[in-house]
Amino acid sequence: MRTRGLLVLTVCLGAVTACSQTAVTEAPPPIDAHTDTTHPTHDRSAGLLDAQFDPCTDLTEEQLSAAGLENKMTSHIELPEGVKSCGWVHVDRENHPGTYLIGTDQVDQEHMISQGLEVIQRPDTQTAGLYTHRMDPLAGEACGAAVDFEWGRVMVSYTHLGGHADYLELCSRPVIVLDNLIQKVGENH
Repeated sequence: MRTRGLLVLTVCLGAVTACSQTAVTEAPPPIDAHTDTTHPTHDRSAGLLDAQFDPCTDLTEEQLSAAGLENKMTSHIELPEGVKSCGWVHVDRENHPGTYLIGTDQVDQEHMISQGLEVIQRPDTQTAGLYTHRMDPLAGEACGAAVDFEWGRVMVSYTHLGGHADYLELCSRPVIVLDNLIQKVGENH
């Protein structure tokens, strides 16, 4: 199961960067939160969220626990495109039989839209600007949730390992984890 989970995380991570035919080599231009109401940026006063961070080393056990995650499955992964990520499992594996990849990268939702991935705004969360997007079909039963910042984005992708899952249910899982994580990181800084 652990080997299968690592394989799925690798495919899922590849899906994040392989959506594009061209590599992203620099951060997108900053978004002015005062003029862009379509794609708001998160409150920049949160400390850790002020710049791209490495979820493998910068997130605390307390923050991960608040998001419902434990048992890091992968070591630090950093790709040339600026992706930094690690995988975890949910504390309630019976009801969340999949893997969660927390990553930061230097793309935004405009990039996801330009790749033809369906982006859905999630105003039903505590975190302003949270959205979901479908993952590359190679990732299987997977959905990504993300929040854009001036430097890029924080994302959580969930890959379901327990057979077919309803898309709305599938996407609700990374939304809850990301929303809880952003709220916990924000209160600690």
